[in-house]
Amino acid sequence: MGNYWQRIVEFLKQEEPDVVLLQEVTRGVDAHLALGVSDSVKQIAGELRYEWVFEPMIEMKTRKHEYEVGVGILTKKKMKKTEARGYWGKKIKLGGSLAEGDLLPGILVEAEVVPGVWVGVTHFLWSMHPLISQEQMKAVEKLIELVAGRENMILGGDFNVTDDTVIYEKLKEVMRDDRPLGCRRTLHPVIHRAGEHNLAVDYLWSKGARIKLLETRVVEVGISDHMPLVAWYEVLT
Repeated sequence: MGNYWQRIVEFLKQEEPDVVLLQEVTRGVDAHLALGVSDSVKQIAGELRYEWVFEPMIEMKTRKHEYEVGVGILTKKKMKKTEARGYWGKKIKLGGSLAEGDLLPGILVEAEVVPGVWVGVTHFLWSMHPLISQEQMKAVEKLIELVAGRENMILGGDFNVTDDTVIYEKLKEVMRDDRPLGCRRTLHPVIHRAGEHNLAVDYLWSKGARIKLLETRVVEVGISDHMPLVAWYEVLT
């Protein structure tokens, strides 16, 4: 996401969201890399004047630069609490390009945005579509255990699975799928290398009686190789 950060800022200024859930953002000293800037989460938050929390999944080290890649949350208002919890593997260190597959750790980053209501973001384990790995099966059980502890929660992220998989069915047992009805594509048709396929692997989930979905949509805009999911919620007192 680092190479699209300025486009992301422009898109978010237009949408004016209260909360932003980000995957594959970077943290480090200010530097320009082949994949963009090395501190994209800070730059995006700074441009918007949002609060932010970040948790790394990968430590990257090249001959010239050191930085981290992970997931983060931005909020327009001050976060009440934040928490980062792992549910699969550990942060990894790489000396070159990003890794793919089950090497990537499962990390859930959460923020309490109003008392008793949490938002979370994760980047779930990857496997070659349509195969589901044993690591993914174990990881989703751990993730569900973490989510069970939140009575009211919105969870977003790249889950790397479609809705015809057992991973989806397990998550659907405990949370609501808040994507547009019949959503069939979340990969950008041009930017993503698998964009010609109808793969909807990004999700917004919610749970709890205090969270009411008002509107949801997938926006085809060139700010990432994945298209953003945009939703408006009413939070009941």
